[in-house]
Amino acid sequence: MASSDDKLQKLITTLLIPLLEKLDTAGAQIIGLLGQINRKLKSNPGITIPTEALAQSTFSKSPKEYSQSFKLMYLPTAVERSDQQQLLSIIPQILDGISGRPGAQVTILVNAVLTSIVSIPVLGDEQLNAFGFSTGPLYRTLVFLRYATDLFLLNPVQANLQPSSATIASGLSFSAQGTITSDGKALWVSDSKALENIKHKLLQIVSSDTAFPVDMPGVVHEQRLLALVCASCDPFFTKISSDAKDSIKRLCPVSFDSKTFVDAAFAMMLGSGKENNHRSPVSVATRLKIFGFLNKSVAATSTFPQCVRVISNSLFGADINSSLRRQSMIFLQWVIRSAPQDVLQYNAVALLQLVHRILDDSNDSDSGSVINDDIIRGSAFVAWGNLAKRVSLSASDDLNNVLTMFAAFDTEPIAIHLSIQEALLATLPAYKPGRLSKKEEIKLLEFLGVQMRSSVHQARYCAIRYSISAFPFSTIEARWLCMLGLADSKHEIRSLSHSGLLIPTISDASKQDTDVLPQLADAISFLHLKISAALNQGSGEQRLDTSQSHALNPLVYDGIIDFVRSLLLATGLLQLSATCEGVGDITTYLSSFSDLDMGTHQLSSQPLRRSMRLALGSLDCKDTVSGSSVSQLWMNIIRVALTNDRIAEATALVKGFGCLIELLSLGSADVALSFFGSRDLLLSFLESRDYVVQRYAAQALAIVYAVKLKSSGQTVSQLNCEFWNHQVVSFMSGLLETSNQTEHPKLLDKIHGSILAMSHIALGLVVAHKSLQRTWSDLGLSDLGDIISSIYLSLTQKIQAINKSTVFPSTAVSLCVAIGAAGMASLADNDRDKQSEPSDSDKSILSAIVGIGKNANTVKLQDAAFDGLSRLVLGNPSLDMIFVESVRSLAHLVSKKTIDLHFRIGRAVAIAVGRFKCTLVELGWVFPLDPATIYSGQQLEANTRALETILDILVNSMAASTNLQDRQAAVVWILSLVQLCPDLTQITPWLPRLHSCVCTMLTDRDDFTRELASNALALIYDRGDVLSKEDMMASLKALFGGGTEKPADTTGLAAEREAAGQQRATEARPINPTFKSILSLALDMRNPALFYPLVQLATQAPVTNSSSGSGNGISGRYGSAYGLAVNVERACAAVQPYIRPIIPKLFRCTFDPNPQTQAAMKGIWHSLLKFKPKKTAQPDLQADDKADSGDNTDQGMVDIFWNLIVEECLASMGRFEWQVRESGCNALASALSGASSEKIMPYLERIWQMSFRALDDIKATVRESGLKACQSLAVSTVAWCTPRVPANSKHDQQAQSIMAIVMPYLVDKGIVSDAEDVQKFSLGLTLKLCHTSGSYLSPFVPAIAERLLETLSNMEPQAANYLTFHTNEHNMSAEHLESLRLGAVKSSPIMQGIELSLDNITPEGMVDLVPRLQNIIRHGIGLATRAGCARSIAVLCVKHAAMVEPHASSLVKAISGSLTESSALQRKAWASAIGYMAGMLSSGMMRNLLKHLEKTYFNKYESDVRSVAGHVLQRIVRNCPEKLREHGNEAVGTAAFIMFGCSDENADIAEAFQDTWQELAAGIGANAVDKQYADLLALPLKQLFDDRWSCRVQSAKVIADITKKLQRTAKKTSDGMLSEAGDALRKVAQMTVPELIRASQGGMWPGKEHVLGCLVQVCVANAHGFADAFKNRTSNADSQQSAIGMETFLAACDILIKQLSLGNVQYQRSVIGHYTHLIETLQPGDIYGRVVESLMAIVSQESAAADSGSVNNINKANLDEPMQQPQRLMLVASATKSLLLSLPRDRALTANETKRLSQILQHNARTGVWNVRVAGLDGLSELVTYCAGNDLAAIDVEAVLEATRECAVDGKYLAVRVAALGVLEKLFAALNAAESDGCAVWRSKAHAVLELLVADPVPSIADRAKELEK
Repeated sequence: MASSDDKLQKLITTLLIPLLEKLDTAGAQIIGLLGQINRKLKSNPGITIPTEALAQSTFSKSPKEYSQSFKLMYLPTAVERSDQQQLLSIIPQILDGISGRPGAQVTILVNAVLTSIVSIPVLGDEQLNAFGFSTGPLYRTLVFLRYATDLFLLNPVQANLQPSSATIASGLSFSAQGTITSDGKALWVSDSKALENIKHKLLQIVSSDTAFPVDMPGVVHEQRLLALVCASCDPFFTKISSDAKDSIKRLCPVSFDSKTFVDAAFAMMLGSGKENNHRSPVSVATRLKIFGFLNKSVAATSTFPQCVRVISNSLFGADINSSLRRQSMIFLQWVIRSAPQDVLQYNAVALLQLVHRILDDSNDSDSGSVINDDIIRGSAFVAWGNLAKRVSLSASDDLNNVLTMFAAFDTEPIAIHLSIQEALLATLPAYKPGRLSKKEEIKLLEFLGVQMRSSVHQARYCAIRYSISAFPFSTIEARWLCMLGLADSKHEIRSLSHSGLLIPTISDASKQDTDVLPQLADAISFLHLKISAALNQGSGEQRLDTSQSHALNPLVYDGIIDFVRSLLLATGLLQLSATCEGVGDITTYLSSFSDLDMGTHQLSSQPLRRSMRLALGSLDCKDTVSGSSVSQLWMNIIRVALTNDRIAEATALVKGFGCLIELLSLGSADVALSFFGSRDLLLSFLESRDYVVQRYAAQALAIVYAVKLKSSGQTVSQLNCEFWNHQVVSFMSGLLETSNQTEHPKLLDKIHGSILAMSHIALGLVVAHKSLQRTWSDLGLSDLGDIISSIYLSLTQKIQAINKSTVFPSTAVSLCVAIGAAGMASLADNDRDKQSEPSDSDKSILSAIVGIGKNANTVKLQDAAFDGLSRLVLGNPSLDMIFVESVRSLAHLVSKKTIDLHFRIGRAVAIAVGRFKCTLVELGWVFPLDPATIYSGQQLEANTRALETILDILVNSMAASTNLQDRQAAVVWILSLVQLCPDLTQITPWLPRLHSCVCTMLTDRDDFTRELASNALALIYDRGDVLSKEDMMASLKALFGGGTEKPADTTGLAAEREAAGQQRATEARPINPTFKSILSLALDMRNPALFYPLVQLATQAPVTNSSSGSGNGISGRYGSAYGLAVNVERACAAVQPYIRPIIPKLFRCTFDPNPQTQAAMKGIWHSLLKFKPKKTAQPDLQADDKADSGDNTDQGMVDIFWNLIVEECLASMGRFEWQVRESGCNALASALSGASSEKIMPYLERIWQMSFRALDDIKATVRESGLKACQSLAVSTVAWCTPRVPANSKHDQQAQSIMAIVMPYLVDKGIVSDAEDVQKFSLGLTLKLCHTSGSYLSPFVPAIAERLLETLSNMEPQAANYLTFHTNEHNMSAEHLESLRLGAVKSSPIMQGIELSLDNITPEGMVDLVPRLQNIIRHGIGLATRAGCARSIAVLCVKHAAMVEPHASSLVKAISGSLTESSALQRKAWASAIGYMAGMLSSGMMRNLLKHLEKTYFNKYESDVRSVAGHVLQRIVRNCPEKLREHGNEAVGTAAFIMFGCSDENADIAEAFQDTWQELAAGIGANAVDKQYADLLALPLKQLFDDRWSCRVQSAKVIADITKKLQRTAKKTSDGMLSEAGDALRKVAQMTVPELIRASQGGMWPGKEHVLGCLVQVCVANAHGFADAFKNRTSNADSQQSAIGMETFLAACDILIKQLSLGNVQYQRSVIGHYTHLIETLQPGDIYGRVVESLMAIVSQESAAADSGSVNNINKANLDEPMQQPQRLMLVASATKSLLLSLPRDRALTANETKRLSQILQHNARTGVWNVRVAGLDGLSELVTYCAGNDLAAIDVEAVLEATRECAVDGKYLAVRVAALGVLEKLFAALNAAESDGCAVWRSKAHAVLELLVADPVPSIADRAKELEK
């Protein structure tokens, strides 16, 4: 074997691999050799193995060969002893070779890879690329990621444990953990630091985009994500966890719907493999993270059964927690919501079983399977509901699920009830009516009934929801549950129950629609049974609990009454619409029945009365259960309200009485007759405290008595006169007697009831009597007639006396109602009808009632008074003129607070004048008898005389009155007559005049008047004939300027119109813009008549800023009485044919700037939305068809007429009128909100154009509206142009199309607009799009970047420009201001937008962008723009280096020309940009750049601009130092320039160059100066004679610096011989000394001392050479190095000595310092004679000054500057030192020279300033020492001692005494050595001086003196 390590290394390198190769053929012989090799390797750690050859041999053969095991045995050793390059080369081979190998070999290979990675010190881009993941096979990448993931899962293991004893980490199997730990032998198994280190290395690789580029297959990034997730959940190493989380954020997007990702995620969640290879699930923290990804994966929801197993394991598995359980429930809900329908249907049973398992509480609690977490259980219920919603199960299964969920309310905690409710509601859509069988429906209804008694309100709520949605409305049992819900304690349940009882919308009168409603007879029978059951249940109890939901609960009973009444009306309306033709308005009630509150509403129209009569008539059929008629059952239900105390106390009593009245008056007469026997039931209610109940009871009694008399009187023989003349008369007499009792509070209710009852009964009997056409005598009922007369007489007396005595207001109400009833009775008297003059009694009654109405202070009394007054006049026509005068006078009493009085008077006028032609009279007729059989035709007709009088007053007086109350009364009366008397033919001739009057009132100042006039106007126009309508239209146009043609005078009212116009002009009445706009709208439709329905619809909007305080006008309390709802429907139908052209204009007008116009237009708009036209309307218009069947909402209508609306808005935005422009803008903004991109695309460019035009409008409000339109469009544009995840190709195409329109417009027209608002908005939207649009910006990035860069300066505040020229005034430097400006640019949103847009640049875009940037660089104006350009280039280099590289040279070339601009900060910005691009430049371009920088530096040397060269170089070094190093090796001139800059006088510039030099020197090498000093000196030598002194100084500094660097190197390597550095120093001296001597000659100039210092430095650095020259006394000519010799030294000394006489003191000190350094270092021979005179001159200056007596006179001419005197003194001290250093060393001074020098030193020691004295004493010390070997007498020792004595006694300066002691020490030493005779004397005197110092107070001096004395 090898005898040395080198031989062993060589042997192993050459023989090891061949030996291993031959193992397969000659194993026995080779194994012995391998054993010896192993022993040598083990004992010699420095021996390496040929790693690459071993790897190649290992992986090129089959893994089954015998030699493979031996080769792998050497692999770990080879890895441990390999360098970085070898490791990088074998890692890819090992990863590729893992496949197909046995487990033991895999373990070795995996650990070899891991060990190799740990051994690589730095994982840079070069190392990461060496792995070859992006270029090698996919298997390599996946293998690495698999084992990296396993290592991330590994936890620290206790050291020295057997593999079988180690705990297996979560997510790993026994074999997997053994593989990555080398069966527990790896270093990272026992060393946690090593484990953290290797995890950190792997994390660096896995998270690197360099190792795994974005373009690699998606499976790679999926595995990376999972690996990082495992690392982020590391519980032991927080640094690893934190870094992994950051890496996940930076990881490229991963498709969570990838099958490979889903499978891998499920495998980690569930575990995999068998036996030793079985992997357990990953840790809980990791599973939580993976759940976060699975909850975004649709593919995961379709992966069954894995997803179910994952959920189940996370819920019921081991080692879980509540967070994991909750996440699994979130995933379960995600699966149910997102799984494909077919997949979910197939696996529904498994999911349902899983949900049941979660909710199953029957398991043993010890098993841990019971889940008590409320959140989880609640989520399970929600999941159950969502599953049932999506999956179609059998009806029985569904029903069982619902019943189970309902039952859970009783077993689950309160916290889960909301979740159960949500589950039930989610299940509800699956229960469509008809899906369940009849049996199942019954079962569900019974169960819901049980739930209605539950104490859990969520159960009751869900029961109501199911009763509404799961059953058709016709199911009365389900409606019953809703009725029970009306009594619930929860408001939401009551509200829901109420909605469940509303009659559904009925669109047609077909038979099919009747099936929607419950059968009337069945419903009444069912409800009757429920009420009967409740009555029976409570019969044995004192009182039922009213808090429970049962039929006798007042709220439930109230609901029963409302529901049955609504059902009656709906059924009757359907029957009426099916049997009647031309009914017109009935379809309106049918289509909007659910919108009407029919519960307590009176039957306010004839269709409603007729429908109720039809419905009640259909109740005569028999009930199959009870055998009674249905009407009797309904009567029994109503009777409950009258007989049950609990209900009688509630509001349901009033509803019950109302239904009783309807049944008695509109139902069959048999019903009233059957109730006659129960009339006593009503008597108790006559004493009720409720006036309404009293009146209802009185009316009911009147009906039954009238029907009874009518029925009995048909045959006189059968008439029971005894009953009528005795019992009835007795009853009536009792009532009369009661009414005449004295009023007492306790008797008031009884008296009121008696008055009402006797008056109504009397009216009923009179009506029945008149219908029989016989007198009371003929009927044999004279007594009855007498009592009736007595009653009327009594009432007359009471009402006449009411103003003379004090009565209670409630009594007055009863009397007024009674008088009204008496008036109706008196109308039947033919004689009274013919009476022409009223009686005094009648006058007094009328006067009394008028007085009551005038003085009434309650609404009830006013209503009663005017109702009684109107009916009194109705029955007594002779009172009509008095009535007219009375009501006109009453109109003057109306104020703003009593505005309703106008309506009461108007109603009274309509009733009194119209009589039975007034709808109020017809609707108020309660008797089931036809009025035509009672009254004559003349009695039924209107009062013509009163009507003509009133109309004349209205037209000629009140309408034109200046009194506001008159005008208000006029319009109310006109509206009352026209609306409430539709059949009043006498009013027809007056219609044109009325129209003219109402038109005049449209311009009234009073809002109330205008509103009512607009309502009346349409009614008047509708009632006119053709000629009248023409004249009305002419009047309308004349009023609002709708036409210029003069209409024909068809009605003779032209003069009146002209007079009215003049009056209006005289009064300066404003023309309301609302009506003008409506007329304009009608004219645009080419149908002026549309004005009237439009005005009628306009009044549906609230009046804004009403001055009358009327609020909504007549649409409030009196709306129903006036029938406005029907009018609105009629108006909508009139507008419907014009819906297509009117909708766009109307939509725009709803945004009119005038609030009144806007409100009116909105009223029209919303009225049209609510209207549901017939299907036959406008079949030829597509839009109208859509409107008929589409969504009747604002947005729905806008969608239907989108094109027309947008065209109208765009056209109006260009109109002349500002109001139109503003409304167009606002309308467009509203239309754009929520509109789809497909709709807007065709108009997009026009919309932007008009919107920007509006932003620049002259009118401020139009600009504001334009801004709204722009903002609305901007919001939509941003939403459309935001990329979607996952990507959607259709959306991408739309977004790109939109961007192609929007972005060029914003960039080319918006941002550069002259209008400030347009500019700002365009800029803001552009920036938003930059933030959100992503890749959609790519085609526009060049244009965006260029425009935004230009905008940076344009948008800069003007204050910045102002401060630029006034910085001094604000204590601010220009640099600080520029810094602030550039800081603002960097943080500017515009700059952020530029950077975001540049993120999406493409190579094609880069080609377009570069010329734009070059243009800005060369010609851009403004600091902000140029700074932004520089920053943009930097951003591009960082984010898109590959795209920038082809253009880097052109950009750098452009920037080079801008490097010399004035702004220092901008120069730095350009430098930074060049630094980023430097690495992309070619060598030639880099060379040119450096030359340009050098040229810039020297051309701009005298200004700060030269700093840019240093900054550029500094940035290049920071970003790509290798580029500069490469160039530094090739071009030494660059290094010379950089070194030259290092000595710049500006510290900042010098620092930049120094940073550059350090990097350059590091690249060139440590001995860069040693090798290239000649080239480095070329530049400073060239600049040494520059005209600029600072350049000379800098050159000298560079030469000195080079010399110092060489000198340091020489010192480090010198061993007494001449080193390479020593040779370099001599050569430097040869090159520089002559030039420095030449540069040092001449006069003084600023900085010359640096040149002198450089000269001295070079000489000193060559001290060895000069020493040899001095020793050998060789001249320069004799020296091998001509620059080193005596002549050079003497020349340098001469120059320095000559310079001592030049310049100021400071300069002279520098020179003397350099001279001292030179002499002290070189120690030449005798130069004393050459320098003594010059130095003596300086030293002796102090002596001369002392002799003259003034130290301060020294060189007074040169001492003007401060600190000159101290410096002069220091100069003298330095010169003294230099003089003594110059003493000859090879000869002694002559006596004269010694004497002269001694005298000067003595003199300086005695006198002068302390530092001069010290210098003199130090000089004497040196002189004594120098003369010690010669003649001491020459120095005059006594004089020296005298001078020393004087200094020794100086008590002021310690330094002087110390120096004196020094002189004595030297002198004693010299005297002791001397042997002359005078030495004793001198020694004696010296002791005397020493005694003075021994006594010195300073201890240190005294002690030294004592030592010397010894």
